[in-house]
Amino acid sequence: MSTSLMMLSKSENSNFIDMVYDYDWSSTPLGPIDTWDFALKNATNLCLKSEFPICIYLDPSNWIMLYNKAFVPILMTKHPALGRSVKEVLPEKYETHMNLAFNRVITTGKGLYFSGHPTVMQRDGYKEEVYCNHTFSPIFKSDGTICALWCIAKEITQQFLNTRRLKLLREFGHLTTKIKSLESACHTITKALRNNKDIPYTLIYFVKHKLNTSSKSLIAHLMATTFDDKEKRNIPEYLPESHETIDLAKDANKSYDTFIELKRSAATHSFLKCDSWPICLVFKERRSLKVLLNDESQAILFPIKIPLDKDHVLSVVLIYASETSKIQGLDKGADDYLVKPFSTPELICRIRANIECSILRRKILFHRYKQEDIKQLLLSIINMILSESDLDKTLLYIAKEIYRRLPCEKIFIISNEPSQNNKIVIPYENDSKDLTPIINPFTEINGNNNNNSQPFKRSQKYFNENLGVTISLNEYCDEVHKKVSKLSVEIRLDDNIWGWIKVHRSQNSTWFDSEIELLQQISNHISLAITYANLLEEIEEKEIQIKAAEFANNAKTQILANTSHELRTPLGAIEGLMPSLEDTTLTNEQKDMLNIISNAADNVLSIVNDVLNVAKLEAKKIILVNRTFDLLSSLESTIIIFGKKAAAKNIELIVNCEIDILPRYVKSDPERLNQVLIHLLSNSVKFTNEGEIVLTISMQPREVIEENNEENLSYDQVVKKEKLLIQLSDTGIGINPEYIKYVWESFSQGDMSMTKKQDGAGLGLSICKNLVEINGGEIKVESQLRKGSKFSFTWNVELLPMASLSMETQFNKQTNYVLPRTIRKKRILIIHSAENLRNSILNYLKSVEKVDTFDTFEKGIKAVKKYKELYYQFAYDIVFIGLYENNKEEAIKFILELKELLIDSNNLAIIFIVIPSNEGIKLAGELMKKFLGTFVVYTPITLNKLINQFMYMEIIDA
Repeated sequence: MSTSLMMLSKSENSNFIDMVYDYDWSSTPLGPIDTWDFALKNATNLCLKSEFPICIYLDPSNWIMLYNKAFVPILMTKHPALGRSVKEVLPEKYETHMNLAFNRVITTGKGLYFSGHPTVMQRDGYKEEVYCNHTFSPIFKSDGTICALWCIAKEITQQFLNTRRLKLLREFGHLTTKIKSLESACHTITKALRNNKDIPYTLIYFVKHKLNTSSKSLIAHLMATTFDDKEKRNIPEYLPESHETIDLAKDANKSYDTFIELKRSAATHSFLKCDSWPICLVFKERRSLKVLLNDESQAILFPIKIPLDKDHVLSVVLIYASETSKIQGLDKGADDYLVKPFSTPELICRIRANIECSILRRKILFHRYKQEDIKQLLLSIINMILSESDLDKTLLYIAKEIYRRLPCEKIFIISNEPSQNNKIVIPYENDSKDLTPIINPFTEINGNNNNNSQPFKRSQKYFNENLGVTISLNEYCDEVHKKVSKLSVEIRLDDNIWGWIKVHRSQNSTWFDSEIELLQQISNHISLAITYANLLEEIEEKEIQIKAAEFANNAKTQILANTSHELRTPLGAIEGLMPSLEDTTLTNEQKDMLNIISNAADNVLSIVNDVLNVAKLEAKKIILVNRTFDLLSSLESTIIIFGKKAAAKNIELIVNCEIDILPRYVKSDPERLNQVLIHLLSNSVKFTNEGEIVLTISMQPREVIEENNEENLSYDQVVKKEKLLIQLSDTGIGINPEYIKYVWESFSQGDMSMTKKQDGAGLGLSICKNLVEINGGEIKVESQLRKGSKFSFTWNVELLPMASLSMETQFNKQTNYVLPRTIRKKRILIIHSAENLRNSILNYLKSVEKVDTFDTFEKGIKAVKKYKELYYQFAYDIVFIGLYENNKEEAIKFILELKELLIDSNNLAIIFIVIPSNEGIKLAGELMKKFLGTFVVYTPITLNKLINQFMYMEIIDA
């Protein structure tokens, strides 16, 4: 765009903005702009300065229009419309679409988006299809109420029509391959145009003649049309006579001089008014012709010349529908027109018809007004309900509003509840001077002096059985001591009658269906109000109960904490005296008694500590203290302690670590993490009598979060947060499905029939859950009765950036888990009956060049022999052997066979995997004395244990 055009555009927009601000807004219900709410002023400023088409609909009771320069092309001839109601400017669009959309935005407080919404609008003197993408969004005043709606619109009519018409052209292109003659071409055209929205009908006439021939001796033949008698698409009556053949000689004498002018925004067009198609005139003048049809729509006759040979020509007249239009003047307020000359009877008939149309229009407007009034009343009742207004106030408001809308003497809203003793809750009559009744909206507008409004037609039995409505036209009323006409509607809560709305009129007055429907709708809303009031009352009662429960719980927590502190003092004294007694000379019986006292004191102290922890957790006094620590080293001491406890019960504790993804150093609270692990391992060991316990430690990836938003943040300074995933599976007694939902509760021990033999207060899992949730993780349990349980939890940790590791930590070790280089080049064999343990060691040895695992000695020796046969050397440098009392002889036999196959016995190291029980330690010692080059590693096997063992072996070799 050139600079001059840009300046012109800006100048036009500036003029438009001035026009908006200069408009006399004080003549509207909004008042001067200076008095508008700040939010409305701001929205107006944004609207006028925006390049997008925007319209603001102000004042929900009137929906007054305010728009910017870009919105004018959408309005076309409807502009200017500033300060006018959208109901007046765009009535068809408001009734079919905008009214419902506006109400929805007002009710929900949320915006709406419409894509390609179709509307038929009269913007330029005729009805046309309009397609728009637009939004309606609420504009909130400073007090939170909605004062206007913000509409951003983009008209896509042309794009939509272009797409539709291109589709038609593509269809024409597809059908041209089937054309064999001119006649088939005509049928192809009309076939493609059938049911077309742009061209609703088409007729094609052929006139075959010589060059320069007049129309006096010619015949026009109807070759094709979109109308079809077989498919019941008949030629409508509003079209002129459409004969199959038209004698142009007879048509030539007709007079075509009745032209009617139609005004458009760009120009004024003349349309011919005629009784038959003016084909002769088109043929004679060789130009297209527009015809006004009987229904005020238009058609176009378009001539086409097709040379056949040297002397003959085929003239084609294509007749098709034009855009629907109305006579000039209708856009000025007229409803009809007469073409001169017209007779007096015709004028009288036309006036009478227009009077009837006017009455019908008034009736329609009345019904719309009535529906809108009822809708507003019901919305106001809903607003009162949602504002938590007092029920009596709501009912009084409803009674007043009923009086304003219905002609009546008294209104009662009566409760049927026993607590109310059937008393009148709300009586109302016309005793208020400040109440202005609405002109009765339920008196039907009619076209004569007789009242055509329909009183109720259904029987009283029908009302009583189906609608809860009672009508008495002549009943004595004790309250007013006279006979009245009474309408009573039930108020129901669920299936019970809560009460009634009763309205009195003078004796023998009738009640209309519309009045009955109104009271039924109000009855439904009263039911909502009562239900809402009851809910609020229940909520208040529950809040009181919750506060009382919280108070009792806090008191319980305080008592537990105080009691626990009092217990710790004597327990500390007992624990302190125990070492002194152990150093004295005691008999075996006394030593056993001392051990019993020591164990009992430990158990009681553990329970006391748990109670204190629970008290702190419930009081929200525990805060995680994050620091940097070596992840696996921190957990190892806990794992080894419970490995020994498991070994005492002859249970294997297996640790499976994903060391290739586990970071070495993390930042979190190691003490609380260990506390969770201690409780879970304690339960697994406690409730498992045989089998194994498997502890799996891995990472659950999470997204990268930049805690420092500085632009110059380097990659090494990005803090990556991830979740540590710890899973603990056992083959213990499991948990009954009935009790599994209670496992996280304090002092819960599940099925007492299975856990009564175990000590503890049932606090461990409750502590675990609270600590995990404080960290931001999640803990779960899966269990099958008598088959075992699986506990898993996630724990948030920070992976330290490289800069932090080098600057903030004092560690001199590597930042990840790496085996010694000499071990990575070794060939290792693992023979163990437990698959989980084999997999555990495999995870540690992923970086080793060659690792084989077998569950039996037989398979292992076969592999050794086969390798030696193929490569003439011994297969392995290190052999791990799972050693138990029941496989001692097999292990000895296996070692002897290995020794026989060795070329150099000094190159083989044998490591026994042994449970750290007294029997296991003794058994390993015997075999280590029997065979040189043997070592032992006790379960649970951790990475540090393996690395230390390998380093020890290297020292021995050296």
